[in-house]
Amino acid sequence: MLEPSRWGVGLLAVAALGLSLQVGLVRVSRHDALEAELALLRREALRTELRLSHQLRSARAQSQRLRDGLERRAALAAALEGELAGVRIEAEALEARAARAADALRQEPPPLDLSLATDAEGGALRALAENAGQGEIYIVDSEARLWIGDREQPLAAGAGDLAVGPGEELDFLEFPLFDLAEGAADVRGVLCAVYERSLDGVSTAWAREIWFEVRPEVAGAAVVEQYRWSPAPEEAACDLSSASSPGP
Repeated sequence: MLEPSRWGVGLLAVAALGLSLQVGLVRVSRHDALEAELALLRREALRTELRLSHQLRSARAQSQRLRDGLERRAALAAALEGELAGVRIEAEALEARAARAADALRQEPPPLDLSLATDAEGGALRALAENAGQGEIYIVDSEARLWIGDREQPLAAGAGDLAVGPGEELDFLEFPLFDLAEGAADVRGVLCAVYERSLDGVSTAWAREIWFEVRPEVAGAAVVEQYRWSPAPEEAACDLSSASSPGP
């Protein structure tokens, strides 16, 4: 059996050494690459951690602001609910007072004074309405009849839907007396008026009926009888068609 030559052995040793060096270099290069990749991943992880930490702090701060805002809104809502409850109580009290005032007004006639006066020439007798209140009063309807002796004197229709302002006095119906000679027969008549505080259908209507007489030798008219009442909803208060002249 032949032994290898020295040169052969040497070449083999050199080749083995070269291969070993190459393997070592490959291992070193791969290790460095892994180290570099690991460092890059660590830096990227650090940046991600910092970014996420910043986002987390921002989210926590925003959440705290939202909680504070909700608490403020809850406190404001509670305060508003308390104020609303107080306002409701006041409104209920005002409504109750208004209802009591409305009931009182319905029980009390409007402050409208009705009177009779002759003009300067004595040729006519006028029905006057004076508003002594603070608001308008409306004469809804009016009617009158007049007798000279036993003869009825024709009269014009009475006024209706007539507003009388606060402190205002106006004549709303006239009784002509021009054909009444001095010393002639007695003059008797009746005046009826329906009036209320408003025309909206809520206010209570009141009626007043005045029976009077006029004599030529006496200035003005003397009231014989008068009535005031609140008509029923379907009642025709000023319906004097069946009225007859009062006796002397």
